Amino acid sequence: MDNVIRPTFRRTEAEAPPETVDAFSPLQVYGTAVGHFVALIRAKDEKVGMTLQLIVGREGGDNAESVAIFPDTAEGEADAETTGFAILRTLEIVREAFVGDAG
Repeated sequence: MDNVIRPTFRRTEAEAPPETVDAFSPLQVYGTAVGHFVALIRAKDEKVGMTLQLIVGREGGDNAESVAIFPDTAEGEADAETTGFAILRTLEIVREAFVGDAG
């Protein structure tokens, strides 16, 4: 399973639009920053079966993009949680860089 985040993650070509998750029920929402949420879902992958996926989408939106995939195991869930909080913190750093602590 390739869960490394790359510029072409889950795309067939670098120029192709990202695949989106249109309907989801989050297992966990890690938070929001700069108008986006970071959440964990359980989803079926064509190649490996059930997985845990981190998704990022616009706050209040009805679709999101999968940014990392983990095995549907206790270890996968622990890795997903660590990664989810890292992504959320990254969004917060971007917000602070552009609008300061008040944004």
